[in-house]
This record gives sequence, C-alpha cells and structure tokens, in this order.
Amino acid sequence: MITGLFHTGMTVSNLERSLTFYGNTLGITRFHTQVADQPYLADVTGIPGCSLHIGFGQIEGDASVVEILEYTYPKGRRAGTQFGSVGSPHVCWEVDCLSAAYERLGAAGVEFLAHPSMIGEGPCNGAQAAFLLDPDGLLIELVEAAGRTGSTGRLVRMAHTGFVVVDLDVTLRFLHERLGLFIEDRYEGESGYLRHVGKLADSSIRAAWLSVPNTKYLIELWELRSPRKPPADMSPPNVGSNHFCFLVEDIWAAYRSLSNEGVKFAGEPATSTAGINKGGQAIYFVGPDGIRYEFFQGRPTKVI
Repeated sequence: MITGLFHTGMTVSNLERSLTFYGNTLGITRFHTQVADQPYLADVTGIPGCSLHIGFGQIEGDASVVEILEYTYPKGRRAGTQFGSVGSPHVCWEVDCLSAAYERLGAAGVEFLAHPSMIGEGPCNGAQAAFLLDPDGLLIELVEAAGRTGSTGRLVRMAHTGFVVVDLDVTLRFLHERLGLFIEDRYEGESGYLRHVGKLADSSIRAAWLSVPNTKYLIELWELRSPRKPPADMSPPNVGSNHFCFLVEDIWAAYRSLSNEGVKFAGEPATSTAGINKGGQAIYFVGPDGIRYEFFQGRPTKVI
C-alpha cells in the first residue's frame, strides 16, 4: 500500500515568520512557497472553502520534506499541544553536533525545554538530544547520533515524527497491520530522558518506533502512564496540529480498502490542480487519537 514518505506537515499561525525561523535560524536550506486556494483542497482536507499559504522545506541531500502550513481560511485556534499531552506531535532533525547547535540557537534566543541529555532507549539509544520550541510553541527535537564527529551544529536530515497516544497497541494495529509500516523497536519502562526534558512527574512509558517503507524515516510513539491534559485538538487548521503524508502506488485501492475497514476519510481522493504537486492525487484521513494522515499518489517535485 505505502511506498514511501512524502512529507510531515505542521500548521503555524504565520508562514513568513515560521519560514524565517526554520530557514534562517534552524538551518533548513531550501524552500518552495505557494498560495493554495483551489477548490480541490476542500476535498482533500474536508474543510469547505479552505485557503492556505504553504512552504515546503528540505535539507540539501535529504529526501524528507517538511510542509509548513498557514490556514488563511478558516483561521484555526491553538491545538493545545504541549509536551506529554495526547495527540501532541514533535518533529526531530538530526544534527552533526548538538552542543554547537544548542549554543548557536540559544544565542539566537531559541527556547529549549532543558539542556541536552542522553537518550537511554530505542533506536537513538546513546544519542544526545534536546527539545526546543518554535515561534508557535511547536515541539522540535534535535538529536546527535552516537559516534558522530561533526562540529558545526548544522542539520543533517529530518529523522522522525513523534506522537503521544492513548493506547500504543491500538495505534500499532493501525500503523503496522493496516498501513504496513514496520515495527523497528519497542520499549517499556522508565525514561530518564523524558523525565529530564519534559519535567514529568511520572516518566513511565510504553514506546514504539516504526519505519516508513523504502525510507530511513521513523514514526515515534509514546504512551505515557500519566499524560498531560487536556488532549490536543489536531484539526488541520489549528496551530500546532500535524499530519503525516505517505506516498502510495494506488490511492484509490488504498482508499477503498481502508474505507471498508471503517477508516474515516475527509472525502474521496482529489487531483491537485496547481502548485508543486499539480497532477497528483491526495486525501486526508484520521487515525487513533485524532491524528491526521494523508495519502499522495504522484511524483512529488523536489524542493528547489
């Protein structure tokens, strides 16, 4: 069903401000921007009359794309994302030297949740990592893989997207059994790293990491024993919401198969009539905990 990753998307309040942050401050090197107000978008998102300003960002040499969206209509409210609340996402970039990135970004006024510390579980076991906040308070993680020897603090690649979920087993059945993602690792126990960065009173977690076919990109899932409340509202226009876009070989076959299993789609697949992905077909759907996903069939254009 799924043949790869197209992008991970995040909704912000002001695209221009966010592009300055993700480009000039964080260090994403290439962007393409466009206005999207064509009728097909209502079919893809399920939001009548919606219009957006969109920026696609990509690091030189990395196939993964981040899509940054500002809904100009309708204007969403704050999604209520926070570290440890159900539905809250984070996007992780790997850097060549975390201490250099921490010093550079701190000097630029970027707010970190805590100083860098070591991850003790999962695929990044032994890595150094830290969480920071973007201008809208969205969670961004930077990680330096164990054994890296860089010194500049530059971004190397987009490594994973993470979500907090209510029930890990339910989400794994959806992503692994229904969508075909591969389970790479699992963990259950205390997380000193999450206790440090999130200042959680109870850092007991059940976690899993899944890979997207034909990529090195991961989806990271945390089930916290005591998640923060209230849960995030991941409706697409809401600032702080996130969606994850998969490439598929046959979007209509995927749509029919999952619809027959009760998965809720925004509508039927629709054809893009403008922009960087003109001619491709796309559709949003909802997974456990209200997390949005998207299918895309076509040949996504590289960001230039």
